Amino acid sequence: MKILINAICAKKHAGGGFQISLNFVKAAINDTTKDIEWYFLLSDHLAEALSIKKNNNIYIFPAQPDFKGTYCTVRKKIRKVEEIIKPDVVYSIVAPSYFIFKNKEVMRYTNPWVAHPNSYARNTLSFSGKLRNIVYTAIHKYLLRKCKYFITQADYTATCIAQIARVPRENVCVVSNVLPAIYKTLDNSSVSDSNWINVTSVAAPFPHKNLDIIPEVLLELQNNHGIRNVRFHVTMPNDSPVWKNIEKKLIEYNMQNRVINHGRLSQDKLAEIYRSAQMMFLPTLLEVFSASIIEAMYFDMKIVASDFPFNRKVIEDAGLLFKPTNAKDAADKIAEIIGDTELQKKLTERMKEKLKVYGDYQAHFDSIKKFLVEVASK
Repeated sequence: MKILINAICAKKHAGGGFQISLNFVKAAINDTTKDIEWYFLLSDHLAEALSIKKNNNIYIFPAQPDFKGTYCTVRKKIRKVEEIIKPDVVYSIVAPSYFIFKNKEVMRYTNPWVAHPNSYARNTLSFSGKLRNIVYTAIHKYLLRKCKYFITQADYTATCIAQIARVPRENVCVVSNVLPAIYKTLDNSSVSDSNWINVTSVAAPFPHKNLDIIPEVLLELQNNHGIRNVRFHVTMPNDSPVWKNIEKKLIEYNMQNRVINHGRLSQDKLAEIYRSAQMMFLPTLLEVFSASIIEAMYFDMKIVASDFPFNRKVIEDAGLLFKPTNAKDAADKIAEIIGDTELQKKLTERMKEKLKVYGDYQAHFDSIKKFLVEVASK
C-alpha cells in the first residue's frame, strides 16, 4: 500500500500546523509497518527543519500556496509525481492545500474559522478583515467538498466538518491532539525562579488569540491583588502588530519588564522556557484543540484559559477557566492559583491523569495510520 503525505503547505511561520507536520513526517519516515510505502511532498521549510533532502520517496517544493510565484509550476509537478507513485491514499496534513488530487485524499482539517466560528473571534476583525474572512471561508468550504474523508481533533469539529463537506459523520476521524514525541526526550523538571512567577502564553500573534489582553491582566493583578512579580513570556515576531500593541500598553502602565518576547522558538528551546514557568495563560477566542494545553500539563504549568467549549472539554477540572475577554476575571483566576498551594497540588495531580490520555504520540500516529489504511482499502 502506498501512502502519499502532502505537507507542502507546512510553513514555519504559520502556527501549529508546521509542528504537527514536522512530528508526523518524522514518525512516518521512521515507521516500519510491513506493506506500507510512505511517500512525501514536503515544503522546503519542513525539509530544512528535518534536515532531509530529496530522494526516491521524498519530493521537496517551495512552500505553498504561493499564488504570485511558484504555484502553477508546483501544481504541474505534483500531478506528475502522483501519476508516477499512484498512491492508494493521499494525506494532506495542512489542509486544504489548494491542490486537487486524482486519488483518494484524507484532509487533516482543524480551522475553527470555517468549522465553528463565534462572535468573540469575529469582533477581532476589521471591516475589511470580515470581508476577507467571508471569501476565505467560502473557498475553504468549496475545497472541503472536493474531499470525502477527514481527520480532525474534536468531536464537535468533526460534526461540523461532516455537515460542511456533506459527507457521513463516519468519514471524519477524530484523533485528539497529543504531546509531541520530542518533549519526552527533553528534561521537564522545574527550574526555580525566586524573583518571578513566570507565565507562558505561546501562540501565533493572530488577533483571535487575544494576547493583547496580557497588559490589562497584569494591571488587574497589581491593582486588585497587589501582585507585582508575575512575568509573561510570549513568542511572536518583534514586528507583529499584536506585539507592538502589547508594548505600547506596557509602556503606558510602566510594566515593560513584565513581558518577555522570545520570538519564534523551536520545540527544544520552548521547553527551556516551560521549565522555568509556573503557569500557562491561554486567552484564545477560537480554537479546535490547543496543543499548548498538553504541553502545559507535561511541564506542570497550572492552566488559566478562556471559558469556551474547546478549552473546557480538554481541560475539565485540571485548570481554571475565565470569562472570555475579561481581564479582571483572568487576573482573579491567576491570583487564586498563586495564593492556594492546596489547589496547586490538586491541579498537578489532575494534569497527570489527563496526560495518560494525551501523552502517547505513538498511539496518536497509529490512529491516523489506521484510518488512512481503512480509507485506502475502501
